[in-house]
Amino acid sequence: MKKKRIIPLVLFRNGYVVQSRNFSNYRSLGLLDGTLERLEDWAADEVIVLNISNSAEPSIGRGDLATKIEVDFISTLKKHSLRNSMPLTVGGGIKSIRDSDVIFQSGADKIYLNTLINQDPNTVVEMAEKYGSQAIVGGIDVRWVNHAPVAYYLNGNITIEKDIKQLIDHYISLGIGEIMVNSIDRDGMKNGFDEDILEYLPLSALPITLCGGAGNPNHFVEPLKSLKIDGVVAGNYFQHVENSVPLVRDHLLTLGLPVRKVVRLKFNQGEF
Repeated sequence: MKKKRIIPLVLFRNGYVVQSRNFSNYRSLGLLDGTLERLEDWAADEVIVLNISNSAEPSIGRGDLATKIEVDFISTLKKHSLRNSMPLTVGGGIKSIRDSDVIFQSGADKIYLNTLINQDPNTVVEMAEKYGSQAIVGGIDVRWVNHAPVAYYLNGNITIEKDIKQLIDHYISLGIGEIMVNSIDRDGMKNGFDEDILEYLPLSALPITLCGGAGNPNHFVEPLKSLKIDGVVAGNYFQHVENSVPLVRDHLLTLGLPVRKVVRLKFNQGEF
């Protein structure tokens, strides 16, 4: 049986890794390099890193992070990829083939696109032709409106006039090879993944992952039982040591779910 993926999501904003809530209310946690090292130690299946920097909107900083530190996003990715093997999907601010070239040259295995798909689909087709569909992940950000899921882009600000299945068909037609469905309503709420959205997803050969809402190991169970879901993505949840990838994976393995066993880990569970 094909193994299902457990994928940490890392948000990089104005020099720091941040937590988010409902695509806003960002709180700084630490530096990108250290976060990627920790996830590598945890033997994550892969990691998604999104650069959501916006200098016009400062994050809520921790006291020990009060001093601004200039961190070059691309240089950090290059440094990490040279010494580690964890697969990386990278997105945020990609507007052209040149932008995507820079991301791939920094060590990314895939690029994540959302706004570009809706503003310049022809460029997305060019990217898929150049890099292959397997290297393009399309994001669908969803919130519930009048008891129906509605897709958005541009950080959840602009509505897409297609239902979820139509939008997935559109993504496939552009050559996109994987889709991440992200719940705006559940983002940072820790009340579980949006299982209701599963009804609106097609049973597709295209890998589909579900993101938003993880609060405890049991929240991963039902989505991973679904034949429509190839993996689950969690951001805030994996920013704490006690919520490590290996511990979640072990919990799922005890329930008989088809996830990969930990093959390499620098720390034993007693140290978490």
